[in-house]
Order: sequence, then structure tokens, then C-alpha cells
Amino acid sequence: MWSKRSKLLSVSILIVSLILCLNAIPVNADSNQSNVNAFPAQKPGPPVSFNPLTASAAELSEYGFPARPSDPTELQEWDNVMQYAKHYVEPVQYQSKMSWGLKQGGNNYYSDQAGYAVLSSDNGGHLTFNEVYGQWTQNQSSACVGYWVGLGGMDNGYLVQAGGASDLPQSVVIQAKLSSNYAFFVEDWPKLCIYEATPVVQAGNVLYVNVVYNGANSEAFLLNESTNTYTWVNFSTPYYNGDSAEYMFEPKQYPPPNIGSSNFSECWLDNASSGFGLFTDYTYEQYDIMNEAYPGSASNASFTLYCPG
Repeated sequence: MWSKRSKLLSVSILIVSLILCLNAIPVNADSNQSNVNAFPAQKPGPPVSFNPLTASAAELSEYGFPARPSDPTELQEWDNVMQYAKHYVEPVQYQSKMSWGLKQGGNNYYSDQAGYAVLSSDNGGHLTFNEVYGQWTQNQSSACVGYWVGLGGMDNGYLVQAGGASDLPQSVVIQAKLSSNYAFFVEDWPKLCIYEATPVVQAGNVLYVNVVYNGANSEAFLLNESTNTYTWVNFSTPYYNGDSAEYMFEPKQYPPPNIGSSNFSECWLDNASSGFGLFTDYTYEQYDIMNEAYPGSASNASFTLYCPG
């Protein structure tokens, strides 16, 4: 039997905010940048005729696809998603020089977040979470918001995450050479933020993001189901401690904008102790740092996050 608790978080255990990359530059373009060597080698794209539904386990690994699950229910979900992965695009990455974090002081909040998290401490303390994924619609908004799935951030503050950002400032769009003010991103918070210029993301697109923690390096599989385009990103993540898995919505504005709802679905996670499970197979916590942004109802493998404004 699962349960949920809504509570204010202390600063020491905040699920850290989506980084807003204000000044983006091409990766490795600035020799003075502290993270200039933080990008491991990327895998090559698969052949044009590659089909993940018929590929071997070795081929899936070679080309950066999430592993084919053995659980029958999860396998069906995996098949439903991977049928959209038809066109590989090379990742074009832009690293942040500056970032925004959560700032407090009365009502002086520059960001907010809401969502759900599964914690090792709430599940016997023996779980180590090493994979998380979800699917959602990237809603249109009038302010910068993000949807993301992540690992960590609940204990030592380090978070491995990936997702989609909406309504990025025009300065970011220009500097990062984005095709729209929506984009995928990957992040090892608070050390490294990367915006992905490809695949292109637009308002209303259905996105699927998978994050796998592999130790010093982690993998993110980014799929735009609306355009059948996908990519794979290998990025440096040396700090995560395996304590949690999260699904989050985060506006970068106070008060948060009214953007309606977005349904997360196919929300699964993996842990080193008992393998894959539905998000709601575990005791989970509901997070709403401020009343203006909070989760809707959770059930089975999906839930709704919304900001009523």
C-alpha cells in the first residue's frame, strides 16, 4: 500500500531547481571553463535502418537505447515508446556559464517546484536508485518552466536529471542556437547544465526521457515522440549517492504562471536491490514547495502536475 505526504522542505533537503542557463556557449569552446573536460565521448548514431524493437540487447547498448526490460508490463510500455524512435539526430550541446537556484527571503522566490519522489529512507533504506524515466507533454507557457525526471538531490544535494525546458529567454535561444525557445536539457546539478539544440522541441510535443546513472558518467536518452527524433547523451555525474528518484515540474517565476496541466505517464524507476517497479509500487512523497505549484493526483503509473496560477 503506497502513501503520500505533502510537506515543506528545509533548504538542506530541497529537491534542487532546474538550472536556467543564461549564458550558453558551445561545448569546449571556452578553455577557461571549469567543466570544459566534463563531456565524455559520445556514441555514434545507429544505421539508418536501425529498429530498436528488433535490435539485440548488445545493439541497444551500443547505440544508447534504454535496455529492453524483462517485466511483461514494462516491456509493453517500452515497446509503445520505442516505436517512435525512428530518426537519430546528433546531440548539439551547449554548456551553461551561469545558473539559477532556489532563493528564499520572504516571498522572494525566483523558482518553485512540485512533484513526487521515492526515497530510499522511506523504503527501508536499502534501495539504490539508478534509473528513472517518464513521458509527458511539454505544455505551452508564458514563462520559463521545466519538466524533468531525476536521481538524487534529497540528501547530499547532487542531482542527476534530464527533461524539457519551455519558454527560454531569447538570449539563451540565440546563444545556444536553439530552433525554438523549448529544448531538452541534461544536468549534473549543481556542477553542470547542458541544453540540447537537437532534437528540436516545440510546445505541445510529447517527450520521453530516460536517465541511467552509471557512476562517474551517466546516460540520458531523449526522445521527441511527436517528431520521431531522438538522441543519446553521455555526461559526467560523479556526485550522486543513489538516495532517490523524482518526477518534477518547475516554473522559474514567482508567482508561477498558469499553464494548465501536463500528464506524466509510464513513470518507472530501477533500483539495485529489487529491480524495476512502477512509481506507485513504492512509498512516495509529494512535494510542493509553494501552494501555487503542486502535484495533482497520482495513480498507477501516471500522475498529473499542474500550476493553477
